[in-house]
Amino acid sequence: MTSAGWATVPPLARHLGIEDRGAAGGVARLSLAQRPEIANRKGDIHGGAMAALLDMVAANAVRSIVPDAAGLSTIMLNTAFVAPGRGTLLAEGKVLQAGGTIAFAEARVTDETGKLVATAQGSWRIIRKPAM
Repeated sequence: MTSAGWATVPPLARHLGIEDRGAAGGVARLSLAQRPEIANRKGDIHGGAMAALLDMVAANAVRSIVPDAAGLSTIMLNTAFVAPGRGTLLAEGKVLQAGGTIAFAEARVTDETGKLVATAQGSWRIIRKPAM
C-alpha cells in the first residue's frame, strides 16, 4: 500500500482496506473495495468508511505539495453522499489552496462505472516540522 501518497499507511486505512493509488502535484488517488466488514445494513459500503476515504484522499493531495509537513489535522470536512457505494470505489482529492498553516481541498468518490457516489470539501491544519 505504501507509495508516493503515504510514507507510512495510517492504521485506519489498513483496517478499512484503503489502497494508495499515488499522489503528486496536489492530486491524490485512493481506492476502497467493498467487503462485508465495512458494510452498512443494506450491504453497501458504510458512509463512515466513505467519509474516511474522502478525508484521507484530500489529505494525501495536500501532503503531495507540502513535503515539509510533519502531519495534517482535519479542521472541517463537509461531505455529501449521492449514491450507494458498491464494488470498488475510486477516490480523487485535489488541493484548492494551501498556505502556511491551512490547506483547502476537495474530493470525490466514484464507483467502477464512473458514477458519482460522494463528494467532500474541507480544510486541514498543516503541522510543520520544527525548524532546526
